[in-house]
Amino acid sequence: MGRVKEIIRQMKDNDYRSFDEFYSMTSKLVYYIISDIIKNRQTVEDLMQDTYLKFIQNIGSVNPNQNPNAYLAQIAKNLALNEYNKRKRVVVDDTYFTNLKDQQSDVGSGIDLGIINYLEGIEKEVVTLKLIGDLKFREIAGMLNKPIGTVQWVYNNAIKKLREKVGEEYD
Repeated sequence: MGRVKEIIRQMKDNDYRSFDEFYSMTSKLVYYIISDIIKNRQTVEDLMQDTYLKFIQNIGSVNPNQNPNAYLAQIAKNLALNEYNKRKRVVVDDTYFTNLKDQQSDVGSGIDLGIINYLEGIEKEVVTLKLIGDLKFREIAGMLNKPIGTVQWVYNNAIKKLREKVGEEYD
């Protein structure tokens, strides 16, 4: 997290040489947040660009004492929800989820992130923010406007479901 904060400080000083590194450190989080709401790959990629543009435009608002991933995640979620509300109708094909799993299974967290698709709604969102975004429960609770205890409870239940699902897969 220290390197991300250092890059943020550089960008606040209009030094964008480390932006590629910042992007590679945060893009999986942004991708998962947007793709959880928007199921069209091209739209997801467009919204990722919009997310980073908006982040850079508002770099002065980023609090150096807080997790910048939470700020970036909130921008991504808001843009995706705005796009979803514009469309109100999403057509999903099965190849999208196959491609998503293939592309994102190399995330360094040591788990196959395709299994997260077994979760629904808030469980999926909490697990994604915790495991991929490396956010603290306090930060997730703030983003979701839920009490910390509720977020921890949702996370623990989701992890239990995933453990059960993994057990079924290996039986």
